[in-house]
This record gives sequence, C-alpha cells and structure tokens, in this order.
Amino acid sequence: MKFLNRIGQNLNTELSEESPMMDAELWELFKKGDEAAFKRIYFRNYPMLHQYARNICKDEHVSDDVIQDMFSDLWHSRRNLGVAVSIKAYLFSSLRRRILLKMKQIRRKQVLALELFTFNPDIEFSPEMVLIREEGNYFRRSIVKEALNQLSKRQKEVIYLRFYQDIPYKEVAKIMGINYQSVLNYCQKALQILRTNDALLRVVSEDAIR
Repeated sequence: MKFLNRIGQNLNTELSEESPMMDAELWELFKKGDEAAFKRIYFRNYPMLHQYARNICKDEHVSDDVIQDMFSDLWHSRRNLGVAVSIKAYLFSSLRRRILLKMKQIRRKQVLALELFTFNPDIEFSPEMVLIREEGNYFRRSIVKEALNQLSKRQKEVIYLRFYQDIPYKEVAKIMGINYQSVLNYCQKALQILRTNDALLRVVSEDAIR
C-alpha cells in the first residue's frame, strides 16, 4: 500500500537511531499526527501481527491486506481513538476481529456450510516458531511443535498470545473476546495436557539434566 510505503522511507536509519518510548507517549504522539510515531508502531508490531494473521487465516495475501487496511484505518481515525494501555494488545485485538470478519465474508462468497460461520482461529505451531522459546536441534523442536498442535484451537491461541507474544492474561481475554477466568482455564488445561505428553516430558527432562 502506497500509504504505508511512503512512511517507511529511510526506515532502517531512523529505527537504528530511535530511543525507547513508553506506549502511552508513543500513542499520544501518533494520535496528534506524528508520522514517525506511527511508523514506529507499525514496524515494531508488524512481524508479530503478520505471523498471527497467517496462523489464523492461512493466507498470505489476506493477512497482508487486512493488516494494511487496519493500519490505514488507524491512521485516518487516529483523532477519535481512546487511550491504549498496551499498543500491542490493542493491535492484536483489532486484527483478530478484522481477520474473523474477513474469513466470514470469504466463506459467504464461497457459499460454504453454515457451521463455518462460527469460525475459530486455529494456530498451527511450526518448528521455526518453537525456536523462539526452545533452543535446540530440529528434532526436539518438532516434538514441542507436535505437542502444542495437539491442543484445542482456543488452548493454542491462549498459549500463543500469552507465552509467544508475552501478552498479559487480561489483555489476552480482551483480544479473544472471552472472560479472564476462561483464559486461565484454557491455559491450565493446555498445560495439563502438555504434562501428559511423554515425548515432550523426555525433551524437558533432557534439558533439565544438561
């Protein structure tokens, strides 16, 4: 999108010179029309948002389009935005809603079965994603990946947002549109399931004795 390409000029130089900035300060600058602040928000969060979108819809082009539209709308409506306690959580929440709406629109056009309209994201972990948290050889990462992918859709999304994106439980609840206790329940159940996975336990045990 030309709009975002324009603000991305000289990105590497400017980002290398930037100093840390709190979310509240950055958000207020963005709301006032500061393009540098907007650019910082975009490029700081884009890789994580793109990975999340692709995991939900499994489509590269749809992911890109939805993210570009989201940031374009964000810029044009910036004066009407409220306070963002966590920019990252706000963006994930907005992206999730947009992706689900887009998927429903696509499925309507394809005239698929009615039950598909109750679409739930299905995060699929890859060995490369596991590498973010789990160092080691490909075989060990594959074991972790297989264990994570045995979880339910909701459990995987909670684990992904909480432990792979470091988003607090309360913000995860807002992103997923469920209550705080449900998030805790999904997480607890997921961890219980993982603890019964013999192959995963062997990997964890090997790490512990090294």
